[in-house]
Amino acid sequence: MQGAIWQIEEAQTHLLELIDLAVSTGPQTIARDDQAMVTVVATMEWARISDDKAALKTAGADHHKFDLRYAQMRSFLCG
Repeated sequence: MQGAIWQIEEAQTHLLELIDLAVSTGPQTIARDDQAMVTVVATMEWARISDDKAALKTAGADHHKFDLRYAQMRSFLCG
């Protein structure tokens, strides 16, 4: 589902799937009334695209830290 466009209701229902796809396959767009409103981009991808050293530091250039934060976020969202 690379480059997928999700309607807002679908994005709410499938938030974890949307996040997983943004991390594994690329940006995911959320639309309201068929108009793109926001794009979900993995932190490491955002850092690469923006070429922002601060973003890399925030993302944690160490992939292990990124993976841990991702796991913690999923755990928080799943309850």
